[in-house]
Amino acid sequence: MRNAILTLGLGIAMCAAAIGSQAAATPIDAKNSTVTNSRTTATQLAQACGWYAIVYCGENRREAQNFSNRTGFGYVIDTNDGDYPNFRGGYYCVVDGPMGRSAALNLAASSRSFAPTAYAKSAC
Repeated sequence: MRNAILTLGLGIAMCAAAIGSQAAATPIDAKNSTVTNSRTTATQLAQACGWYAIVYCGENRREAQNFSNRTGFGYVIDTNDGDYPNFRGGYYCVVDGPMGRSAALNLAASSRSFAPTAYAKSAC
């Protein structure tokens, strides 16, 4: 009986150590307050990769959001967050995407009626 209890205790201790080392090695995605692993991070990056139609970029998030609200176009991204490595950091951009190259080029061209400097760019 004593050996069974010692064996059970040792098994619990080994499981706790394994769980503790796994938890220490698992990064935390502070942006979404979730635990991630390298597969999740790669998946998230792959989802951000692709082509975007970009109609506005500026250094102020509120101005970018106002542009998006006023025009009804796209959504605002923060180019500092690492999801868009081909975009220059320091800007808040109003974009639509990701999508294929041709679709992004066409959308950017058709958006020039309200955003004369609209262009398309690959995020990764």
